[in-house]
Amino acid sequence: MKPIKKFLRKRRYQRRLLERPKSVEHFGVILPTDPDLVPDFVIDLIYAERYEAQEAEIIRKELRAGDRVLELGAGIGFIGSLAAKICGSENVRTYEANPKLEPIVRRTHELNGVAPDLHMKAIATATGPVTFYQNENVVSSSLVDRDFGGDTVVEGIALSEVLTEYEPDTIVCDIEGAEIDVFKNVDLSMVKRLLIELHPKIVGADANDRLVESLEAAGLRFSYGRREKVAFFKRA
Repeated sequence: MKPIKKFLRKRRYQRRLLERPKSVEHFGVILPTDPDLVPDFVIDLIYAERYEAQEAEIIRKELRAGDRVLELGAGIGFIGSLAAKICGSENVRTYEANPKLEPIVRRTHELNGVAPDLHMKAIATATGPVTFYQNENVVSSSLVDRDFGGDTVVEGIALSEVLTEYEPDTIVCDIEGAEIDVFKNVDLSMVKRLLIELHPKIVGADANDRLVESLEAAGLRFSYGRREKVAFFKRA
């Protein structure tokens, strides 16, 4: 980032810390920053213009009107809203397992006048009830047990079932390590683009490398990003 841009961003961050606005525009998407709704650490990332910034840059570069997007892990609704603004709400389906995030996701959609098809279910290896492990950091909760101490049972749906029914050409995935299991033995032939946040610190470097290898074997070639973090794959 150029020094002047970095300086101006820091000034905006400092102003927001003083003024505490209840919403902030980030990559053209209005995000809620009401502390009664959004966790403080997420608000700080939004104020600093760092929240899922790399993912947003890739989305704006790669998506076009009419692309059919499947989002695995809605988070606070940011990426789904951005995709809906580009592709149209009717072309975005999003899944989120954490029931605590539903009011934030819906508020983000409302602020932006978009209506992606939101499903409050976990993407899993099989359809049916699954154990979901909750963290105080709500956007880091996962199907992977990381010894946070809290868990609940949520409804899960197999990724293979969703792909067969919805037929997306683009997948955006951030499911905190569960990607290692849910992508196994899944037909990705209809998928042209995959934006995925990888989690080797959760699942281990070997498991992460095997996932990358399996994606490339399925015809999705690593294009750019980082193989151990946010990575973009594209069909050759």
